[in-house]
Parts: sequence; structure tokens; C-alpha cells
Amino acid sequence: MKSRDAVLIAVIAGSLVGYSYSAVPSRHGVSASINPATLGVPGVRVVSNLSNSRPAVDHCPGPHLERNVCYIRVIFENNERKVFSHNNDVDAECSCMLGPPSCFGNDDCHSCPFGNWGVDSTYGSRSDTTQFRGWQSVDASAKREWNSCTSSYEYYNNGPEQQRQASWPDDPRQWAGGWFEWEVEDEEEGCGALDGAPISFGSVAMNLYELDLFVDEFVNTLTYPTHAMTLDCPNQGTCDGTSQWYTRSGYNPNPEIDAKSRIIVTGSYFEHECIEF
Repeated sequence: MKSRDAVLIAVIAGSLVGYSYSAVPSRHGVSASINPATLGVPGVRVVSNLSNSRPAVDHCPGPHLERNVCYIRVIFENNERKVFSHNNDVDAECSCMLGPPSCFGNDDCHSCPFGNWGVDSTYGSRSDTTQFRGWQSVDASAKREWNSCTSSYEYYNNGPEQQRQASWPDDPRQWAGGWFEWEVEDEEEGCGALDGAPISFGSVAMNLYELDLFVDEFVNTLTYPTHAMTLDCPNQGTCDGTSQWYTRSGYNPNPEIDAKSRIIVTGSYFEHECIEF
């Protein structure tokens, strides 16, 4: 095993990891607390985006110290998303005053009782995207991904009382994640110093919300075991890694919502950076 010594930095969005921080303001932005990943190396720094990183040494204008940093992007993905209503219904989008589907005369918005679902978690905030993509009965712009009021409206795409994602069973979608950095000693070795390092994320849970124009409605929470993988970093600037698919930890039949989850490395690079005085 190669040397993996590092200096503990542990910073996210300007605050120490483990302290509360506010997500970037958006229509579906929330506040959250985040816990650091458990790593086979010390010295993790979580960055909200790459603009938080320091300039390369050859662009540092004044007196400075130098450091060697490996950046790795880790995301959470879900797959095999499904909802079984049976006698336990989804009741998140039931205020259909004009009856379904009504959306101001067109399909280009959330049409009660349909909608897309976002995900809040320890590792990210919900967004109006495809964090928990469903079946889409019309087209992508309508965002009719789930029937969010199964107690009143019987719209399903997989037989009686059952909904599941399009492109079953293989349609992974990102629901959380971001960039992490590790400070390493050897410039020539770079990210290779992390080769074989284990990495794991605890407190994994997807808090599902039906997204609306004004107030998002809570649907349910899916909890999972700790996600773990081993980094494969064969050279100075490259790291890869993928965990197994994890099934949810507990059974919650109100309603019965299910999905698998995993972590995967989707980007990496090495930088010799400066810290200005």
C-alpha cells in the first residue's frame, strides 16, 4: 500500500464538516447537516464546487505555500424505483380542484396529481430535476413522473396499483454527491497515493418530496446501510470506484416505495496548488 499521509482540512462551503451549513439558495433549497465520509486516508476536504479550490502554483501571484491535491467527484445514484400502493396510498398531490389532469390548459408544468419527486439527504438538497425519476406518462416537459395521489386517482404504468421507473430495470439517476479533495505528499504520485483506499458514507437516506411550484410535499423516507467502495487510482490524475447496489434498510409500507442506491466516482484530477500568505 502506498503512503497516504495528509493534513486534516475538513471544510465544506466554508464550515467544518459536521457543522450545519445552508445549501445554495434555490426554489427547492434547504438547510442540512453533513457528516464526513469515512476514509482510508486522513485529510478530506469537501468542496461545494471547484471554484472553491485554490489556484495552480504557476498562477499564484505572490508569496505562497504549496500543496498537492487530488480532486474526486463522488455521486449517489438510485435505480429500480417503484411504488406499490395497495392499501397504503401516496397522498402528496391530492388538491386537484379542477380534476386531473389540469394545468392551466397545457401539459408544460406539474399537473395534479402528477409530478416529479426530489430528494433531500445528508449529502445534498432536492432539485427540480430527475433525482427520483418515474414513468412520465406524457413527455419530459410535463414532469408526469409519478401519480402522487394514489388514494384518489388510479394512474399506474405497471399494472394495478403499481408504478415503476421508465427503462426498467436500468436507469440510474443521481440524487446527491459532490467533489471531495485529499491533500497528498508526493507530487509525482498525486492521486495514485489514494490507490486502494477504502471510502464509505454513513447516514444514507433519501427524503422524498413531491415538487410543487410553491410548497413541496413530503412523501416518504428510504434509509440505507453505509455505502462503501475502494478507490482505484492507477496514476497521478485518475481515480475510479463503484460500490455495490444497496437495498433499503427498513420496510415502510406507508406507502411501499422502493429503490436501490450506490456511490460511484464520476471524475478526478490532480493539481499542484498554492496557498497565498
